[in-house]
Amino acid sequence: MRKLLLTLAASLCLSALQSHAITIGQGPAIGTDKRGTVWYEEFQDWSSNDVRVVSPNDNEFKLNDQYDPSRDIIAFYSRDGGSDGNYYFRVDFFDLLANAENGNLDVYVLIDCASGGTNGLPDSVQGTTDHPWEIAVKVYDSVNKAVATPTSDITATSWVGAYWRADLDGV
Repeated sequence: MRKLLLTLAASLCLSALQSHAITIGQGPAIGTDKRGTVWYEEFQDWSSNDVRVVSPNDNEFKLNDQYDPSRDIIAFYSRDGGSDGNYYFRVDFFDLLANAENGNLDVYVLIDCASGGTNGLPDSVQGTTDHPWEIAVKVYDSVNKAVATPTSDITATSWVGAYWRADLDGV
């Protein structure tokens, strides 16, 4: 299975992040343009303060198939939800093709939040990371997901949701 790995190092400064929830999904309508197209909140409640990494295009791990541009991460965001107790992530891709997540793209966010951890990648993905991790957020598609430690699944108490939008190139 084709995988995508995104490693988030411990260098995130949680106290500097904005503290309010993110809408997952379409959200409420926020306006209509002159052509009558309704615009929704989706992805618009993120700010420049949430950006952690911007990456140049065309540096993805290539499998030489039509989904390579869908695996090309160009930006990564995160936000502490504050009082709601959640932590939110967003990934923007160069050109996310419709349904790429169905067997051609998995997203992993590896979080180093304590001493120790593991350098091995989750789900038997080949390779290692230079930043040992303690928590993995694994997004396989719009339905299948997991939040896990290196030894156990903690999804039941730790998952809010995922929203894929190919025409907006984000999840």
